[in-house]
Amino acid sequence: MAAGRHARRRFERSDVPEASRGRTVGAVVALVLVALLGFLLVRFLWARAQEDSTMGDVELASALDEAADPARETDLARSGDEFENVLFLIVSDASASAPELASARLACLDVTAGRGFLVTLPQGMRLASGEGTLAELVASQGEAAAVGAVAEACGLPVSHVVVVDQAGYDAIFEVAASGTQDLVGAASELLSSMRTDMGPGDLVSLAETLQGIGTSNLSAVDAPLAGDGATVDADALGVAVGYLVP
Repeated sequence: MAAGRHARRRFERSDVPEASRGRTVGAVVALVLVALLGFLLVRFLWARAQEDSTMGDVELASALDEAADPARETDLARSGDEFENVLFLIVSDASASAPELASARLACLDVTAGRGFLVTLPQGMRLASGEGTLAELVASQGEAAAVGAVAEACGLPVSHVVVVDQAGYDAIFEVAASGTQDLVGAASELLSSMRTDMGPGDLVSLAETLQGIGTSNLSAVDAPLAGDGATVDADALGVAVGYLVP
């Protein structure tokens, strides 16, 4: 019956705000502002950290530019994997004008395969350029001179170089293992013990690469030496880290 039918009426609650285009736009703007403030905060923290360190070192960056990908006569082929090779020159005091070389390591990071090798280079390794040993070269010409010499002796291109003391070197891998979110928090203390060609973005990228590979996939090895016991066997090293293949 018509009398028994009741037309539906729409009741609107006064305590529930009605969605509107203006509110949606406002929410988006708020999110953008939060992201912008976060970005500015990170930049501020990085700037504070840079006050205590030398990042984007011009001399080291120049040495990398001059150190071309070493071309050697070999029967081995170049792997198709993407590599990032970082030279760590571990010194007594990175802020000293002429720090003493304590040890050297070449981090060969195979980004494609998700693995890496921390290659210990002997201080007494003879250089292909005939400039004596690595330690002697650093003592006489500085850390920048070691970049091209190591690349040539090892037959591997060097992507970045870090001059750091032992505590700073250990901290780099501790931070990388804990995640890049801790990099900004540890930046001031970490970067005060190092000099590098890298800028903030490069360091974050390196930390992410190390974190992606994982410490369980990082193997510590000694550089294989030739028959004289002082010259790096570049072919054997290239095969060991996966840069060269038979």
